[in-house]
Amino acid sequence: MTLELSAIFHRDEGAQAARAGWPSIEQARRWGELDPYLEGCPYPGAIRACRARAEDVAATREEIWATLVGSAIRQFWFDNTDKQLAAALVEAGSERLGAPGSAWERLGARLTRTSGEARTGQYGRARRACQAKLSGRNPRASGTHISPLVALLGTFARK
Repeated sequence: MTLELSAIFHRDEGAQAARAGWPSIEQARRWGELDPYLEGCPYPGAIRACRARAEDVAATREEIWATLVGSAIRQFWFDNTDKQLAAALVEAGSERLGAPGSAWERLGARLTRTSGEARTGQYGRARRACQAKLSGRNPRASGTHISPLVALLGTFARK
């Protein structure tokens, strides 16, 4: 999964130029449908191999979707990644994990329930990162730390 998503999010200018606008926001929303997702991809064989490997080693399909969401959320930490593309992948993965409503609202609500309204610790930081995203602020700029979200996503898929 990391290798597949690095084809989209690697910060190197050469890597960004190589992808030549692939995938579009609409294609990112269809990440689970490999053929439409790969239309216009400059390296479809590599992406297919990465996806096949992820499917071979994952315990469940939900693990793949949770990893996608976690990896896409991490992109908000970096200054020079495509935030619209990351948001489209978060939404696609969140929808496949089965909860209605906005992915950011679901994550924030889940963290609030799990943390018992905690204001400190990893749950509090993760909840504030969701709140920052919902309010349109960059989680990094607002002093929140998004890594706890990535660590918690696997548990969201199992519950």
